[in-house]
Amino acid sequence: MLVRIIIALLLFIVSILPVKADTLPNSTKDIKSEVIGLYQIPLKLNVYSRPDKNSDVIFQVNWDYKSFNSSYGKEEDFFTILIQSKELAYVQVTDYTDDWTEIVYDKKNYKKGWIQSEEFRFMSWRSFYNMYGRKYGLYYLKNAPEDVKNLHGSTDDISAVIQKINKPIKIKLTVVKGNWALITAIEDNVGKTGYIRWRSDDGEIYLFPKIK
Repeated sequence: MLVRIIIALLLFIVSILPVKADTLPNSTKDIKSEVIGLYQIPLKLNVYSRPDKNSDVIFQVNWDYKSFNSSYGKEEDFFTILIQSKELAYVQVTDYTDDWTEIVYDKKNYKKGWIQSEEFRFMSWRSFYNMYGRKYGLYYLKNAPEDVKNLHGSTDDISAVIQKINKPIKIKLTVVKGNWALITAIEDNVGKTGYIRWRSDDGEIYLFPKIK
C-alpha cells in the first residue's frame, strides 16, 4: 500500500513539473557578429577540430526532441533555437562550404568546430528572416540600442525618422533589405510602418524572428 502511495505521489510531482521552455536568443550578446546564419542540426552529430574526418572529434551529441545526451556540454549552451513542438533545432554558423560547416557548439564559451555539410540544412540570415520572420514576426533582443526603435522612411541612417516604436504588441516583417527591414509595428491598436535596422553594419543582431 505504501509503495503504491509513493508511486502515485511521484507521478503527480512529475505531472506538475513545468515543461522545459523553448530556446530562443534573449540578448544581442547571444549571437556573435561573425555568425552568418543557422544550421538545422541532425539527431546525431560529430564536431571535428578541422574540416577533415581524420581530425579530432571535439564534440559529440546524440539527441531527440525529448532528451539531450552529450558528455561534452549542456543543451542550453548548444542550441540557439529549440522549438520542440515544431521539431526545430538550430545552431550558429560562422563558415560554410558545400562539404563542411563551422558551427558554434558551445555558446557560453564560444567554442567552434566543423561538421560535415548536408543539403538544405544551412540558412543564411536573409533566408532565415524571410522564412521565419515573415511568418512569425520579430521581437527586440535585450541590449539593442534605443535608436533601433526609430522607424525611417528609407534604408539609410540619415533618412527621416517618421515614427518611433515604444511597446509593440507585434512586429510584422514585410521584407529584408540588407541590414534593414520594412516592418509594421502594432501598438495601441495602431500600425506603424517604416524601415528599422535589424542588424548593425558590424553584424550585431537587434531583432529576431519570434518563432512559437
